Amino acid sequence: MSRSRTLFGVVLSTLLLFGATPAARADDLFIRGDANLDGMLDIGDPISTLGLLFSGGMTTCQDAHDTNDDGATDIADPVYSLTFQFSMGSAPFPPFPACGSDPTPDGIGCLTN
Repeated sequence: MSRSRTLFGVVLSTLLLFGATPAARADDLFIRGDANLDGMLDIGDPISTLGLLFSGGMTTCQDAHDTNDDGATDIADPVYSLTFQFSMGSAPFPPFPACGSDPTPDGIGCLTN
């Protein structure tokens, strides 16, 4: 088996083990970067975003996955999160570190009541 297939298997297994789909959220308040919606930014969040991007996961808060606040969820978001967490990169834009609503207008959001 090739190294890339083995690595993909490990990542996929991790996604399935920790859950790639965030729990439902009833309002549009969120913490930017808290992709798994557990109230904190940690290693589970970029894993959740990778699950959304590459495993067909679903989310109730696209904005929480948009860590770099560019109005889209893509590979740059988990990279931004990991850089912040492990390489002294820039913190996510508001709402962070507290829960709030998105101060920047874009085409993504969270489900509302």
